[in-house]
Amino acid sequence: MLSLFLLSCTNSSLPQGVWGLYGIDMEGIGQISIHKHRVSVELYTERLTTDGEVQAQVDQQEELLWLFFPLRTGQGGGEAALRFQGEEAMIPLGARRGEFEVYFSAKKDALSPDLSDWKNRSMNAVNQERAYWEKGEFLLQVEDNLLGVWKENMLTVFDRHWLTPSAVPVEPKMEGADLILTFPVEPSFHNEQGSLRINVPLRKVSVPISDQMDPLDRQMSLIPGSIAQEDIERRMQKAISDADKQEEMFVLDLIQNTFSSGSCEKLVTLDLNSLPVWKGYKLEWQYLSGDNCALSIEPTPIQHRRRLQRIFKKNDI
Repeated sequence: MLSLFLLSCTNSSLPQGVWGLYGIDMEGIGQISIHKHRVSVELYTERLTTDGEVQAQVDQQEELLWLFFPLRTGQGGGEAALRFQGEEAMIPLGARRGEFEVYFSAKKDALSPDLSDWKNRSMNAVNQERAYWEKGEFLLQVEDNLLGVWKENMLTVFDRHWLTPSAVPVEPKMEGADLILTFPVEPSFHNEQGSLRINVPLRKVSVPISDQMDPLDRQMSLIPGSIAQEDIERRMQKAISDADKQEEMFVLDLIQNTFSSGSCEKLVTLDLNSLPVWKGYKLEWQYLSGDNCALSIEPTPIQHRRRLQRIFKKNDI
C-alpha cells in the first residue's frame, strides 16, 4: 500500500559498518548494516516491520543515503524508502511532503540489544493492525477528546468546530499510503465538503486546509473501537451547545466593535454582508431614533456555528 519510488545504485564510497536504529516518534528498534556493496535493513516497530533482515537498494547523494527495501504494515507489504544521514534515519509515509514521517536515531556500532524479541513483538502488532482494519471500526480523537466515529464507511463528526447531524457516507480515495475521506459537513458556506487525510500505516489523521501540508492543519489520531449510539447523540448535543456558546461570544464581540466604530447615521450605511467575518449570516440595519439603531442578524442557512438569530440595539450594548 506504500506508494514509494525506487532507485538503485552501488557505490564503493558507501560508509561501512552497522548502525543501531532507535525510534523517536514511535516505539521501535532496528539496524542498518553496510558491508562493501551489500546493504541490509532490519526494522521492528508497533506499526512497521521487515521480515527479518532484508536487502536494500541504495541511492547515494554524497553523505545522504536513500535505502529502499520491502516493509510490512497492517495493510500488507510494500516498498519503503528510508533516508539515512549522520545520526538520523527517516521513513516518509505521507503522500504530502513533510507529513507523516517516522524518525529514528542512528548510532554506529551500537547493536540493538535483542532484535529477536522485537521481531516477534512487531509481527504481532502488525497482525493486530490488520485485524483492526478488517473490522473497520475507528474513533477520531485529539488527545483524550473523542471527536468522531467511523464505522462501515459511515462517518459521524461532532465537536465545536464541525458537525455531521447524523452518520454520513464517505467518499474514500487512496493517495500513496494516505486514505482521503470526503464527506458533507457543517458549517459549509459554498457547498464545500469536509475532508480527512488518514495515514493508514500510522493511523494518524490531519484535517487539511490545502493540498500542501500546513501548520494550521488539525491533527488527530484514529483509534480502534466504537461507542453506543446513545453516547454519540449525547456528544453531538454537547458539541452543538459548545459551538452555540462560542458563536454567541464571537458575535457579541463583533457587534460591540461595530457599534463603537461610529454614529448610527454612519453605521446604517455600512454593508456588513460583504465582510468575510460575517460569512454565513444575513445582516440588516434599522435606524430607530436619535443615535440609536438596530442590527438584525440571522443565519443563512441555519447550521453548525451559525445558529444565532437576534436583534441588537446600540443603546443596549
